Parts: sequence; structure tokens; C-alpha cells
Amino acid sequence: MTRRELDLERARKVLRVLIGLTGLSRREVQRRLQSQGSVTDVTRILRGKLDLKLRHILDIIEVLDVQAFEFFQMAFPPPPRSRPSPVFEMLESTLAPDRPDLFRSSQTSPEPGDEEQLRHQKSELMRRFEQLISEVERREK
Repeated sequence: MTRRELDLERARKVLRVLIGLTGLSRREVQRRLQSQGSVTDVTRILRGKLDLKLRHILDIIEVLDVQAFEFFQMAFPPPPRSRPSPVFEMLESTLAPDRPDLFRSSQTSPEPGDEEQLRHQKSELMRRFEQLISEVERREK
């Protein structure tokens, strides 16, 4: 599988988990999408039979009452201690030269002793999230 295919599968898994967590059936999600005028076929998208597009993600998470940034943070969490890409740094320096933190997380930096605890908490949350994904996949089989 290519990196792109793996990313798309990860996004599908996150959608499946979110649907499972809401307690809504796929049929109910589909019904709500149709009532909003969307032609998104939830089952075919989640099974990988239909290409997943941004509009599909946005339609589905709107029905689930999940914010886009929340979805993308779950689906594509930043690697630990990652540096912004050169393009992102150029964007920051061009659009907000006096506010280099404008596009970054608004959270304050943790105290030095708290960093390890935060890493542990993040690791634990990601482990639990992976367990949820696995549980949803088992139920689907």
C-alpha cells in the first residue's frame, strides 16, 4: 500500500470509530446526509469502494457534530517534536511576521517536568484510540 492509500484508510478508520462512538448506525448517518442534500454513500466510502474525498469527510463529520480540526488531529496527529514544513514557515513569516505562533497551537509550552507526563498521556490516548479502531474493525467483520 502506498502512503496515500494508508492515509486514506486511516481516515476511513477514524470515521468508522467516530460513527461507532456516536451510537448512530451507518443507515442513520446516511439518512441524515440525504436530508441535508448530500449524496455521500457512507457504506461504500467506509469500505473503500468509493474514493474518499474531502467533501465526504466534511459531510459525515458535520452529521456527527465533530469539528474538522478534531477529525484531522485524530486522523493525522503530528509526530512528536516535529518541525513545521518549509512552506508552513514561509506562510507564517509572510502572513504574520510579528506573530510566528499565530498558526500554531494556542497551548502554552509545558513546564520542563510536565513534558514527559504529557508525552505519556498522549501516548496513552493514542493507544486507546487504536484499540477503538481495532474494536470497530472486529465488529464490522
